[in-house]
Amino acid sequence: MNYNQWAHVYDQVFPYRQETYHFLNTRLNQGRVLDLACGTATYALKLSEAGYDVEACDLSEPLIKLAKEKALAMNLNIGISVCDMRAFQSKPDMYDGAYIIGNSLVHLKDEVEILNV
Repeated sequence: MNYNQWAHVYDQVFPYRQETYHFLNTRLNQGRVLDLACGTATYALKLSEAGYDVEACDLSEPLIKLAKEKALAMNLNIGISVCDMRAFQSKPDMYDGAYIIGNSLVHLKDEVEILNV
């Protein structure tokens, strides 16, 4: 699926859900957190407001552009960048937690790709 074509309605299709935020907030440790396939970074931004040090990335440049606009409007300074979760690499212990939410994993082609991510 090409999210670039409907980035302008992404937040309507995938709206903020308090239950999802609560799930993340109660399972992540305060500290450095990675949001892979972040979309418009809705949850990364909410976690940042709650004191987490968040980095967010997504493959879609239009979604990342919207995420950066939302961060600016909220006066939040978090790392938001374009990345392919299949190629993302980090150093051991770089993050205290990481998450991929929504329907992102279904875009991976097989179990091997899922395990690699």
